[in-house]
Amino acid sequence: MGLKNSNNPEENSRYNTLISHLQVAENNLDSYTQCLQKDLLQRTDYSSRIYNLQQDREVARQAAEDRKNIANEAKERVTDVQDPYSKTTWWETWFPLGRPMRKENVPVLLSVSILMLVFSLGIFLRFAGLELKLASIGESTNSLIKNLNTRKYP
Repeated sequence: MGLKNSNNPEENSRYNTLISHLQVAENNLDSYTQCLQKDLLQRTDYSSRIYNLQQDREVARQAAEDRKNIANEAKERVTDVQDPYSKTTWWETWFPLGRPMRKENVPVLLSVSILMLVFSLGIFLRFAGLELKLASIGESTNSLIKNLNTRKYP
């Protein structure tokens, strides 16, 4: 028994109530779908915002790291400018030219320079024809003992 729009008022009112219920259900369904679409749109908007914020955070972290590296480099430059000779390497200690001398180095350099002067003077005198004969301590003690042995004591 299907419903039709007929001339019978009783069937007609039943038909109209069912149509009105169907329209209410359709309106409810439309409102639910619109609500779901808004919710879905809002959630996709949240996820895209979260993604954008993560990208912004990564860019800000990288910029902060770059600035930290620049600041550390600037600090090292300042310490080098303020005290350039505080960090001398082992190799640089052999060449003290261009750096201020410490008080501990003066006697060492003075003794090394006197030794080099005596050595170069000895080489110069040898080339000039003079030969210096230096008696060693052992030879001098041996000659002293020989002299003592050859003397005769009363």
